[in-house]
Amino acid sequence: MGDPSRDDQETIEEEEGQRDGGEDCAHVGSVEEPEGVKETAHAARAEEVSVVVGAETELSVEAGHGFLRERPSIEGPHQKEVKQKNQVQKARAREWLVHRWKRFVGEMADYVVEVDEEEMRARCEADLDAWRDYCEEMKSLSFQEMVMETRIALRTSIPAPQNEWWNPEMEEWEHIGLKYLKCSATEWEQMRWDWLDHCLLLHDPDAIVMRAEGLLYKGLMDADAWPGLVVGIAVVTGQGLLRILKNGCFSLKTSFSLLFRDAVHYNPFFRGPFEIPTLSRADLVVEAWERLREIVDCAQVDEHELIHQYGQLVGATALKSFRDLVPVFAGETDLFNVLHHCVYPCLATHYYCPPSVESVEYIAKICNDPLLLADPSPGERFACAAVCNYMEYRLADERKGIWLCQVPNSIDTQ
Repeated sequence: MGDPSRDDQETIEEEEGQRDGGEDCAHVGSVEEPEGVKETAHAARAEEVSVVVGAETELSVEAGHGFLRERPSIEGPHQKEVKQKNQVQKARAREWLVHRWKRFVGEMADYVVEVDEEEMRARCEADLDAWRDYCEEMKSLSFQEMVMETRIALRTSIPAPQNEWWNPEMEEWEHIGLKYLKCSATEWEQMRWDWLDHCLLLHDPDAIVMRAEGLLYKGLMDADAWPGLVVGIAVVTGQGLLRILKNGCFSLKTSFSLLFRDAVHYNPFFRGPFEIPTLSRADLVVEAWERLREIVDCAQVDEHELIHQYGQLVGATALKSFRDLVPVFAGETDLFNVLHHCVYPCLATHYYCPPSVESVEYIAKICNDPLLLADPSPGERFACAAVCNYMEYRLADERKGIWLCQVPNSIDTQ
């Protein structure tokens, strides 16, 4: 396939831009067993933690993150116009790509791997050339991001049987497109460095943890402060609104880890619970969650109604509590989602990930998302984690597992 036609462009511009959702990227992995962690939750801190109070801001609370994110905006007198233009360009780039996915998958279904693989390979290479030309012209999305977006789409769809090939390295059947739609190791590495160069910096991770603990203590003492319980639990466990208020079930595993299971949604591939390292004492988290469920009973509330009824209030609480500690990218309006989906993995890796374990491998386990490990190379895995928004933040102190040896036996190693 060559350059996109004029008809393609006009069709895409008429479609309404959408963001892919799904609160939790629901896949499974088991947590790497840390040996110990630093205890940070103390009752005395409840009075020390200040929750920044400001004007309540209406937030659009979504079920999850889409893949495309704004990079930091350009400073200048026309900053607002630049932000709006970048958002439009990003949306159009993604619309263009989604339109190509649909056509690609549909047309590839007419081929049979055993007979037409060379023709299928040529088709994939033509698409890669078209993507390169589009990215070079539009400057709104990198070629590597576009390739990884496509690989994720192919992995999360069911291919026609005649489009599958056996991947001997991964030892599983895959869409033939995954064999040819890829970047070179150099290109993946370039994306890694470019991405890290644009990550936002969390200057005080300990203050974020302390602020979250303060919300938990305050919510335990004051029923009216229950939105703070939701936000605090989200920060220290990485779980979202639906899982905390309705679908999830937390149980104590060790002093600083929980077992989590989705009590509502059935996943035939990953049926068991998975372990979550907590950024605060696990017993405090369980107590806060049980108290929250007593105050706000959502067992019979529809998921969409739950988000509509409680999402804005929880989002406003997140904004008031953490906007001074957590910077966001231009155009981001959902700080609550950022806290549990982006900030938690960053902090958990810093505090608990064994130095010998790759960060993406650890994130895949604690966030229950084995899709991050679907490709074998570190470059591909980082790219997947990046476009899934797990790699949005960095710390000045980039050491890993700094709490592991400070409190022996605080986490069960059996």
